[in-house]
Amino acid sequence: MQNLTQLQHWLYEHIPACQALGLVLQQAEAGKVTLSADFAINRNHHGTVFGGSQSLMATACAWLAVHTQFTQAQGNIVIRQSHIRYLAPANDKIVASCQILPEQKHACQTMLDKKDKGKITVLCQLSCHKQTVAVFEGEFVINTARSSSDKYNHDSK
Repeated sequence: MQNLTQLQHWLYEHIPACQALGLVLQQAEAGKVTLSADFAINRNHHGTVFGGSQSLMATACAWLAVHTQFTQAQGNIVIRQSHIRYLAPANDKIVASCQILPEQKHACQTMLDKKDKGKITVLCQLSCHKQTVAVFEGEFVINTARSSSDKYNHDSK
């Protein structure tokens, strides 16, 4: 698994919007990820964190959780669908966190073992001052099969 600095660099290089929003990896372990974002960069005209910033942050957090849990996919992970509910305004630094549960990992790994493809749903919670401000649910598709027609560059520099 990549260390935090390498993963942060990869995130900025391959998803430039994450750098533009000032997303910072706080934790990235097997299936457990925490990101934070600077309020000043992500505030809107209401003096709260922009909903689009929260959505991208949650998507990146959940994607990274899948990536760190299923390293054999070498980043060949895409989001299939997502939903976010905004519960309260965030008026300061925001934190996104998610963790893949053992039963989710097992179910997805079973699919990967059988077909080299799997899917997993990841929940992500966004908070500000330890209050939940948004809840995200995303379904991701993973492909561990390698082919000469691989469309993605999966180097892990």
